[in-house]
Amino acid sequence: QSVNFWVEQSSMLILQSVFLVKVKCFIFLQVHIKVYHLT
Repeated sequence: QSVNFWVEQSSMLILQSVFLVKVKCFIFLQVHIKVYHLT
């Protein structure tokens, strides 16, 4: 049971980190596009 709990926790952490990376990349691209259009 503890092993199953650990697996669930680690998978949640991995999903959260992947989501954060995607959000950061999206924001970075949005800013980049805006700056590119401004110039």
